[in-house]
Amino acid sequence: MMWFYRLVCIVSLLLVACGLRQSSEALRLQLLAETPVGSVKTAVVQRSKNERRLIREMYLVTAESALIVRRPEATSYVKIYLGHYRNLLRVDVVAYYLFDVHDRLIDVAVLKETDSL
Repeated sequence: MMWFYRLVCIVSLLLVACGLRQSSEALRLQLLAETPVGSVKTAVVQRSKNERRLIREMYLVTAESALIVRRPEATSYVKIYLGHYRNLLRVDVVAYYLFDVHDRLIDVAVLKETDSL
């Protein structure tokens, strides 16, 4: 019975330790606490570099990316890879930092992309 208790404790610790398993909204709020709305793009990029996060893209919003962004006032975005975790499949967690025409942060969208079989 003791082995079962230890196993439950280890699994619980692993689940709690992996912050990426939080909901997308919880992650969004955490990222906005680090870099609040109104932050300049250079500050967001620098914060991401300090956290050793992988910056994937820095682009203007296009018709295609507008499907992800879904904020009409957003003119550019920075896509940052936050990491991954595994359930049955690998789940990549990506943050899209959305900026206005003045390069000020207006929102963050967090997407979880699950690999297919």
